[in-house]
Amino acid sequence: RPARSRALAMSHAHALDEEPRSVALLAPRSPLLRADVVPFALLYALGLAAYWSRPHLLGFVGYGFTAVTALHVLAALAAYWSVRLRCALHFRRVPDAREATAVLVVPEGDGSPQLCRLLRGGPSASDADEDADLALEGLHFYWQKRKFVGRATDLGKAAKARAADVRGAFERVEYPTALPAATYARSAGVRSAAEASAALARFGPNAIEIPEPDFLSLFLAQLLAPFFIFQLFCVALWSLDDYWYYSLFTLAMLAVFEATVVQSRVRNLEDLRLLAPQPRLVHCLRGGRWQVLSSADVVPGDLLSLGRPGPGPGQDCPLVADVLLLHGTATVNEAMLTGESVPQVREPFDGAGEEALDLQRDRAHVLFAGTSIVQQAPGAQARALQPPDGGAVGYVLRTGFATTQGRLLRTILFSREPVTANNLEVLAYLAALLLFAVAAAGHVLREGLRDEGVDRHKLLLHCTMILTNVVPPELPMELSLAVNTSLLALHHQGIFCTEPFRIPFAGRVDTCCFDKTGTLTSDAMEVLGVAGVRE
Repeated sequence: RPARSRALAMSHAHALDEEPRSVALLAPRSPLLRADVVPFALLYALGLAAYWSRPHLLGFVGYGFTAVTALHVLAALAAYWSVRLRCALHFRRVPDAREATAVLVVPEGDGSPQLCRLLRGGPSASDADEDADLALEGLHFYWQKRKFVGRATDLGKAAKARAADVRGAFERVEYPTALPAATYARSAGVRSAAEASAALARFGPNAIEIPEPDFLSLFLAQLLAPFFIFQLFCVALWSLDDYWYYSLFTLAMLAVFEATVVQSRVRNLEDLRLLAPQPRLVHCLRGGRWQVLSSADVVPGDLLSLGRPGPGPGQDCPLVADVLLLHGTATVNEAMLTGESVPQVREPFDGAGEEALDLQRDRAHVLFAGTSIVQQAPGAQARALQPPDGGAVGYVLRTGFATTQGRLLRTILFSREPVTANNLEVLAYLAALLLFAVAAAGHVLREGLRDEGVDRHKLLLHCTMILTNVVPPELPMELSLAVNTSLLALHHQGIFCTEPFRIPFAGRVDTCCFDKTGTLTSDAMEVLGVAGVRE
């Protein structure tokens, strides 16, 4: 079943190869200069001073202190919800990369911005202090599991020009996928341990690591969602109006429903982690001799032996990287990536000439990570290039999340386009309800102020409750129940959902288009029964 999701997600994988629209350098603000610290600290100090100097104004001071505390909590939550606001409150933009500790990456289109740590992998701190230009060497950050490296010259120019956008000073790490054909043909793999270490530092380990889901962290994120915070505010208002049992029951039911949704999401993310390839031992040509290495240590430029793990017909041999076939032939099953159930034959690449490799044009010579080798035959290359297991030989082009399988998993992990279905209608509906609520609250407040016997505390509380009733109190609970029921129904059908909040919007879909049935089918057949047998 998960193969269906993998095949369908391939149509969106190209969107994750886009470059960032803008990159801004950020440095942390001093706590004494943050807008969410200094103003509130002054207000708290004024409140304490008023309490000590004017004890008879205790009621007004209490109202003011409550309002300031609520605004402070709201500011902290808003910074948690919005990346842009968090950057505005906690960071300041700097033109010089030597001062920066983070970058704000804004993607193309309607994607959400992301705050990424700016890492330093260049010279030592003492050398960087002696030479300012050396401090710009090795600056990089990871965005959507891709590494972007800064060019020291361009970062220096941006610092002098005080540029706000340094997108042009960073480039994505390029893999050896467009070298001249003769370069691949003459390759003898990575020649030394130093060269392998440099490649490992540049490209990273050949691993597709999906974070292990943590129930507590996901549950906390669910509890800090705007809708749940609004419901907590409503529960607090009901408690102040002596609706204790109803408030506690509503809060307990909301927590239970949110916990069930989080548990379903944890289970789905664990299923997703199973799609990531596991490290295994491979034969790799290093330093002029074949060695048995972990697939996590394979780097672009290595020569790999492409062989099956055993003679059994049921044993799969998933490739650990995108490989250009140089010697021998191979038959691969690409159903995991493309949905095609017919095995594909791959021929060795002709390394004659200086024309650069084109992955689209030369696809018949490339074996992609995640595909399984059905059959292979060794080539007639020189003895030094013949692997001990008798497999075909290929040149590693891409590793990790840069492979075709890695792009597919990145599509699932980082598909976070904002859901905008029917937003205008919803906002218009809420605005209309808010107008009626404001009118009703104003009428209640005006009539209540005319009556001297009405408790002012209760009057203000009731007016606030009228405004909050624009959103029905039972709505979050009903949505949680509906989403949880939908998750269980989908799970019984073998479909897992990593973003439960999209389920209500999926209910609006009435048409699905597929390019071919091969995307949803496989070459496996099951006997269901025998029909038409008569004695």
